[in-house]
Amino acid sequence: GLRPTIPKNVHPKLAELLEKCWQQDPTLRPDFSEIIENLQKIAKE
Repeated sequence: GLRPTIPKNVHPKLAELLEKCWQQDPTLRPDFSEIIENLQKIAKE
């Protein structure tokens, strides 16, 4: 279960999304449509 280190210059919301995607419990991970929605919001900022 090792995860890469998220660089400090990564957008905070992207870092949060990565952490959610890396949840050990699959039921806590966002589904693909949620990931796309989040990435689109981040891209607009």
